[in-house]
Amino acid sequence: MTAGLWLGDPDVDAMTWLSGGARSVAYAGPDRVVLDQATWMPVNTQNTSFARDVIPCFPWVPMGWALPGGSLERYGDVWAGYLMQALLVGTPFHVSLGRPLSEHRRNAHNLNDDLRKEFWGLMLTDWFVATLRDRFRPSGGTFERMGQLVEVLRGSAFASLPDWAPAEALGYWRHLADTVEAWSSACRQLL
Repeated sequence: MTAGLWLGDPDVDAMTWLSGGARSVAYAGPDRVVLDQATWMPVNTQNTSFARDVIPCFPWVPMGWALPGGSLERYGDVWAGYLMQALLVGTPFHVSLGRPLSEHRRNAHNLNDDLRKEFWGLMLTDWFVATLRDRFRPSGGTFERMGQLVEVLRGSAFASLPDWAPAEALGYWRHLADTVEAWSSACRQLL
């Protein structure tokens, strides 16, 4: 998987834009930086490419789940990226970043609304990634790994939320497991 970088307005979160934003004017680094599988990074779907064999490992992650104060939004691609990186551990595949570069022109956003939609993703991401790292030990081929991931998402690993997390989030993990299972099934039929 290669995450190409952006010139112009990088695709960053609402908090960054509310703090003054960012602008990328040039890139002078290497064509590609390949990460060790122990190094995970957020991934999005803009200027991103995948080897065909990796596509099933980047599942659709549903958003819009109702949680107190709003809903879980705007983290579907980021969480799919973390699921993919968990699934790739021990395979010959790696995540890289660098070229190709693309110019990203950000359209108008209500940054306060974006921040509200990002709140639960922002709050839960560190716990989500730590749980994947600590509890998921994939083995076998792609679809065996996908099945193992579904079991982890349905199992005790995601049944113990942090004390500060709302109970409504438990339903989300079951919904995510069902979605990953459906994604895996669809990919198995296509590949």
